[in-house]
Amino acid sequence: MSLEQDPLTSLSVQLPESLCKKLFLHAESRTCTFDEHIQSILENYLVGAGFCGQTLTSLSGRNFQIVHIEDDIPDQRDCVVATFYLKELRFNKNRAYYIIGLDQELVEDWAIRKTQESVKQVGLALLNFYNREIEIDEISWPHPKHDESFDGFRVLSWKDVAPAKSLNEFLDLLRANEWKDSIVKCSGKSQDFRRGRNPSDLYK
Repeated sequence: MSLEQDPLTSLSVQLPESLCKKLFLHAESRTCTFDEHIQSILENYLVGAGFCGQTLTSLSGRNFQIVHIEDDIPDQRDCVVATFYLKELRFNKNRAYYIIGLDQELVEDWAIRKTQESVKQVGLALLNFYNREIEIDEISWPHPKHDESFDGFRVLSWKDVAPAKSLNEFLDLLRANEWKDSIVKCSGKSQDFRRGRNPSDLYK
C-alpha cells in the first residue's frame, strides 16, 4: 500500500513550545507541511531502528528493496536466522543476500519470544546501520566455518552486541550509530559479481 492510499489517523502529542518552533521552522525550510515533516522524522526513526521500512538508498544513490525470508530449516541450527535479499530496483535483480541472526544463547538471555519477528527487526536495523558507511551490496564477513567461502553470513553473539543488555538496547545502539562491527568489511565489489555474475546479465 502506498503512503497516498494509507488511511490517516489523528494523534495528539504535547511538545515543548521551543521544540515546536524548531520543527515548524525546519518544515518551512524544507518546503513541506508540519504534518509531512513530523511523519518523515518518525518514518526515518522507525526505519533506522528496524521497525519498518523495506527499502533503502545506498551511498552511491542506488535504490534497493529488502526482501526478508524466514529460515526454512530452523530445527537444524543452533541460532535463529533469516535471509535478507537486496534487490536493486533499477535492474529488478538481487545483487546480494545476507543470512543474519542471533545465536541461541543470546535469544535465551534476552528472553526473546517472537524470534523471527525480532531477527527481522535486527536484520533491517543492521542493514540500515551498515548502509550509512558501506555500499550495501559490498558487505562481507568471514564465515565462522573456515571451509565455507560464503561471505554474507552474520550471527551475533554476546561479545558482538556489547554493551547492549537487551534487544531494544541493541536496536537503540544501531539507530544512534553507537555500535561497531569488528569483522565487517567492504569488499569493493557487489556480492553477485564476487559470486561470478557477468555484469552484462544485469541488463537482460
